[in-house]
Amino acid sequence: MKKMWDKCSSIEKVLVVLSSILFISAIVILVNFESLFKRKFVHPDDKIAEVIKVDQQVKRRMPMSFEFDNLEEGQTIGNGDSIFSGDNSQIMVKFLKGSQLVIGEQSLVVLREVGGKLDMKIEKGGVSGALSESEEIEIKADDESVTINGEKDAQFSVSYKPGLGMEIVSYEKNLNVKYRGDEVKMKNKRAVVSNKKGIEIQKNSYNSKAKDKDLSSTTPEDNLDLTPPKMPKGLDVEELNVKSKPVALSAPFPELNHVFLHTKGGQIPIFPQEQCMEKCTLELKINGATALKKDFTKNSLPLVYLMIEANIEAEISWTFTDGETLTSGVFEVKKNNEDNFSKALTNRQPAEVMN
Repeated sequence: MKKMWDKCSSIEKVLVVLSSILFISAIVILVNFESLFKRKFVHPDDKIAEVIKVDQQVKRRMPMSFEFDNLEEGQTIGNGDSIFSGDNSQIMVKFLKGSQLVIGEQSLVVLREVGGKLDMKIEKGGVSGALSESEEIEIKADDESVTINGEKDAQFSVSYKPGLGMEIVSYEKNLNVKYRGDEVKMKNKRAVVSNKKGIEIQKNSYNSKAKDKDLSSTTPEDNLDLTPPKMPKGLDVEELNVKSKPVALSAPFPELNHVFLHTKGGQIPIFPQEQCMEKCTLELKINGATALKKDFTKNSLPLVYLMIEANIEAEISWTFTDGETLTSGVFEVKKNNEDNFSKALTNRQPAEVMN
């Protein structure tokens, strides 16, 4: 080998060295190709969404990639990207047409746009979101495939469990669900979709009742609220003399953890029960302080309207007693902005834009 090397000319030696360097470099590049040439950006033509918020660690795999990379706020989502969220992790994305989507923990979802229509496949886990006006979304999971559309800002959640099918939940606004030629309208309902039973609809209930409340461990002083009811500035209650149920309401209203978003105030009906079976009492607490206690006679309609001025934000809890039955709920009033809407969506809270 040495004799052959000695017989080589200077040019031949240079060529051999350069060839060796190129060969070794090619091997190094091939072994480390993924880390050296990561596609860290999405081509403008492929962009379908933007990352609004990330909790904990969420990863993304692009169509031409073999590995998952970390996703951060402000990055763009490309057509065909796979999104994975681990334990206690979730991500909120906003699509170009305006719809927003939250991918929950322990989920793997592929996001695509096909023929101008948003298309997603849930490999595992679940998503929740809010529709933009007139947008249609196709959601796939294993052998099931449903298409949803509905009113502007209609909220929904979809989860998938292998062998059990997809569960779809609708909230305050109408949501249309199409599955294998069948179409149903959903509002405050839950549907289970499977290839065996088709679409099964159930009412989405948020009411909670507690009967025979045990007060043996408390004293009368513990249950006595010495603070006189007082409405805080910017809020008031209008009591209406009505004898029949308002057509548009379904008790209890507002539903649990509902969020009302507004810019110039308005009114919110508080309607805990269809009718008083016995003498009833409605108590409101605003930001933890008692603001109203109102009694209703037997067989009357328990209904009041909470009047809200502009720029008001508050947490309102209500407790309704009818004989030995107790019903309670909590809702929030927030300023109408993207941050508050995004938080409601992230927390899977029913949200209603008042104005």
